[in-house]
Amino acid sequence: MSKPQKGSYRKHAPRKQKQRNNRSHITAAILLVIALALFAFALRSSFQEIDLNSLNTAPIQGYQAPIFTADTLSGGEISLQNYADEVVVVNFWATWCPPCKAEMPGINAFYQAYQDRGLVVLAVNVRESEATVRPFIETSSFTFPVLLDPAGKIVDQYQVRSFPTTLIIDRDGVIQYIHTGMISPEELEAVVTPLL
Repeated sequence: MSKPQKGSYRKHAPRKQKQRNNRSHITAAILLVIALALFAFALRSSFQEIDLNSLNTAPIQGYQAPIFTADTLSGGEISLQNYADEVVVVNFWATWCPPCKAEMPGINAFYQAYQDRGLVVLAVNVRESEATVRPFIETSSFTFPVLLDPAGKIVDQYQVRSFPTTLIIDRDGVIQYIHTGMISPEELEAVVTPLL
């Protein structure tokens, strides 16, 4: 019986240890690559599913208008969804706002001229009571629908910070134009009529 040589085991041990270390490093690198790929895929998928309307951001031109529902001055309730196939001008205003009152005759005249072609104007009164709004609208003889937002839910949803503010929404419900301050009949003509 021959004796095992002492040196041969020790000679091969470092090589085997090195091979095991290499295999461990390769396995760790492969697992890291797989983990990074899964993370990148998950991140990309989550960004694709983001809906701007679900975020707490102001409406943006080129994106869907947030849906709202409100009571009207004439009684009943109106939802933006009711006008899915029409061009909608949403005007945020208040009776205490001189520019709001100054622009309303022009908005009303524009509405009367184009309502037969699919134009709707929704005048959203902000944080005022029906008792305050009704006398102003009745003495002015405006014919567009007036919506009441006494608690400011719609104005908060749209993050309107100054008055008047006007949004123009196309037949697909996409915001095509946002205007802060008085809007002129000429500006309405230029922006709205191509959408009709």
